[in-house]
Amino acid sequence: RPTPEDHVNADDGNVDDDDDDAHDAMEEMDAIMRQFDVFRRAFFDLHGRCRRTMDRLRRERVVAKERREQSLRRVQEMQDAARRRVRLNVGGVLFEVSEAVLKKHTGSYFSVLLEGNFSVDLDESGAIFIDRDPIVFRDVLYYLRTGEVPPVPSRPCATCYAARV
Repeated sequence: RPTPEDHVNADDGNVDDDDDDAHDAMEEMDAIMRQFDVFRRAFFDLHGRCRRTMDRLRRERVVAKERREQSLRRVQEMQDAARRRVRLNVGGVLFEVSEAVLKKHTGSYFSVLLEGNFSVDLDESGAIFIDRDPIVFRDVLYYLRTGEVPPVPSRPCATCYAARV
């Protein structure tokens, strides 16, 4: 327990212990306030970064959803086209081909033909009539289906035959 003798008179030029304690407490409080200010700025900086990240993720999720829906629509269109069959009478030989195969190469003869902007010649059975060599057409269908030129023609074409004669 402090006694009156423990406190030195300010007139003697010594600092009172209570003043030292108050001064130390103020310095400690200032240090705590500075630390709080650092933590507060860090918190708001982190909060801002989190908010920006969440906003970016929301936008990316919307874009991903739109892409997924677009892909699903394309797959559905392709499946629908694969189910629809087109009958072709090529030089008197009937071919049945999925619409998807004929529309596979955008801008091709068959793709444009099936868009419906041109009138087509139909035979008596309702097949699209194409006045071409059916033997060569097999190779055309091979290309349309695979995207590759057939390794060996299925049969010699008229041009190849004429070149040999």
